[in-house]
Amino acid sequence: MEYNRSRKARDTPAEDKITFEQYQEMKQQITYDIAWQIFDEINEQNDTDKFIDLNCLEFDDAKAITKQKIYDVAREVQLFAREKRQSASSMQHVGPFDAKGHPSKASK
Repeated sequence: MEYNRSRKARDTPAEDKITFEQYQEMKQQITYDIAWQIFDEINEQNDTDKFIDLNCLEFDDAKAITKQKIYDVAREVQLFAREKRQSASSMQHVGPFDAKGHPSKASK
């Protein structure tokens, strides 16, 4: 039942009513939350970084969850790469050559 035609909308005092846009936003959030709950239940046994089952969802929900999973994986890769760069730059050089491959002054 649409918001404007619902009994609750008609019987609610004007100051307690929400706008149609607020209703649509809340409805979308609830739909998205339900889709994530279904996704989590269906994919409980899956390594969701490698395989996800979206057959249980409507197309738009599956598309939104797929985009979010891609974003999450990309963020993890970005953080991993940053950590690798930081650990590589913080390593101290040990040996007869400096970081550029030239003989170090200590080895001369």
